[in-house]
Amino acid sequence: MIYSKLSKVFALSAFLIVFAFGAMAQQQVPSAPQEINEDFTDEEIETFVKINMEVIPIQQEAEGEMIEKISEKGMEVNRFQELAQAQQTGK
Repeated sequence: MIYSKLSKVFALSAFLIVFAFGAMAQQQVPSAPQEINEDFTDEEIETFVKINMEVIPIQQEAEGEMIEKISEKGMEVNRFQELAQAQQTGK
């Protein structure tokens, strides 16, 4: 029972990461410049950099595993991303 719930949570997490990966890969430059809050403290920047240095390798590893699984199942990654994006937008 617990294994089933964990499997569902993991599958949902993997889907969200794949979708985020696809969105990042297809991200376009916004037509209007977005205002960015640049009022960051040195401590916030330092903390962000430390966290990012730990998170990036995890994200890259997960993306690699997801790409591998998608390919193993016989689908091209770009097509998977298109379908995931269509599902997300309700198309």
